[in-house]
Amino acid sequence: AVLARAVPVQAMSIKTSTDPCLLELFDDNPDHGIQDSSESASEVGIDRLVGGLLGFSKPDRFQFLLSQMQQGNPLLTAEDLAKIDGFKRTLSDSPWVPVKDATPGHQAYTYFRDDSPFILTKDVCIVEASMREVSELIDCISTDEVNRVYKMLDPNFLHGEISFRRDSVHCLEYARYRIPLCSPREFVVHSVTALLDELTHVYVCWSVKDPAYPEPSWATPLSSVIRGELLESGILVEELPGGNTCRYTYFMHCDPKGWIPKSIYNRAAADGVDTAKVREIFAKKRKAEGRRRRDA
Repeated sequence: AVLARAVPVQAMSIKTSTDPCLLELFDDNPDHGIQDSSESASEVGIDRLVGGLLGFSKPDRFQFLLSQMQQGNPLLTAEDLAKIDGFKRTLSDSPWVPVKDATPGHQAYTYFRDDSPFILTKDVCIVEASMREVSELIDCISTDEVNRVYKMLDPNFLHGEISFRRDSVHCLEYARYRIPLCSPREFVVHSVTALLDELTHVYVCWSVKDPAYPEPSWATPLSSVIRGELLESGILVEELPGGNTCRYTYFMHCDPKGWIPKSIYNRAAADGVDTAKVREIFAKKRKAEGRRRRDA
């Protein structure tokens, strides 16, 4: 249930951004959630995938976050800092148990906390990319972009929206997800995005109530959608020595609400968090870059 971030128009200069090696990422699966059949995958690939859709340059967005970090992240509130600190402590200090067979560079974990019947999940992979590259992929800057990117990253993602709150690091987000054999779940969350240092990107989010998205007054097993509660979720991207790889960690703790047996949800959640797609994207990007160097 990780959602997208946004940046106001006034915070960025208007430029286009291209990376021809990412065009080839769409060759194996030209759909990737793109609904407009008039556009080929290669035509929309880079602009839709890494942020050029509205003419914004993703490096501009990254430079904004970098500048904020160098100034001590003045836009972060005391609540933001507490959420980030709690998120990092959960990742590092909790009694995580491996739940999937580890593959080179990838491992999933779960555990139960005493104060919640719902499982906590963590998925960690090593990505062949710098922190900046990963940041520029996942830090979406428009509703259109988040729908295209996250439909590619998460097969259960159905629809998302983003809007601004206060400034360029705070956002109100809406997302709807498919749950097999159950009604879809929707989430309304407040999110914070920041660089903690030159090697670390963090994103945290948690459910909030907002009049822009009124909560359904009641729900049944046949309801078309049920409002879930994202108790805590986030992404931590840490660049590793050498600058060519990073550790990508995704964490989620969710109450799905509605009438769903906790055991069924917990089994689904344990299997549902997977960072492998991010790893795959950059593995293909590196191969594309290698082919272009050989052909040069």
